[in-house]
Amino acid sequence: MNRPISDQSKYQDTVAKLTATIFRARLYWIANYEIYTLEDCFSKIDAEKFDIHSREIEQYFQIEIRDKFDRRTESKLQDRYANDLWVELDGLLLTTFHYVKTDLIALHNDRVNAIPNPPDGDGLTQHKRNSLFLCEVHNILYGWCMVIVNALRIFAPELYLVHRAEIAKYINLQDDEGSLNANTQPQPTEPGVKLQWSCNPATAGFIIATLVEKGYINPPFKGDGTTNDTELARVCLQLFEFENASPSVDSMRRNLNLQSPNANQFSQDNREMFKIPHKSRLIQSNASRNSPNT
Repeated sequence: MNRPISDQSKYQDTVAKLTATIFRARLYWIANYEIYTLEDCFSKIDAEKFDIHSREIEQYFQIEIRDKFDRRTESKLQDRYANDLWVELDGLLLTTFHYVKTDLIALHNDRVNAIPNPPDGDGLTQHKRNSLFLCEVHNILYGWCMVIVNALRIFAPELYLVHRAEIAKYINLQDDEGSLNANTQPQPTEPGVKLQWSCNPATAGFIIATLVEKGYINPPFKGDGTTNDTELARVCLQLFEFENASPSVDSMRRNLNLQSPNANQFSQDNREMFKIPHKSRLIQSNASRNSPNT
């Protein structure tokens, strides 16, 4: 039996509630900056969601939205749902993201609103804790915003074009205004021109897959929101060539698979030599280096 269109919005509701929690916690933090860190203003359960489950929430949020569009076969129902998503994006997510981004910039300049520079000792430690957690919240909100933005771009392109300029005030959109084909992949500037890896495909596959895992590369997705490994392999072969090897799409797909022990043959000893931080940590590290008091 088919499930009704009005089935529960578990992850969409979770995103809305957590975003509202961020908004309220931020206000309390600004009012009590000298006493609490931003993380202190969240309940333990909510703080753990931001730390541990945020990527999982983003993935299932994306799947849930795609599923709801797929179930709404009539265009008027899709348009109504798209408008609901826009209201949530515009009225809650983008606003909260803007405030958090503003706070993060101010904090990296060693001030939040009119609060003076943090003192030495415990105050400096508190300042660093605030920076780290605020950076994490910033990246989580960005991911949630982009789930809705990408859904509108794919399922409601006319609505997306109407609001694109408004979205771009808050988020740097990478797409071309004249092309709404979400599956379009970048091509080499000249036919036959590729970047060459001076290593074997297993090594290259491990590095590429690690960059995807750590948030530096956004891979192509299937309709259910999971990574399309075959399409990722195909894009890699369009852009790269390898030293003394010409892998097929299927073999490159296996080289990009770090989950199965028999897929990528890059040794465990070699894997342990690669220490790549998550993108959110690297952003925080760069900001700290640019801070005048660091």
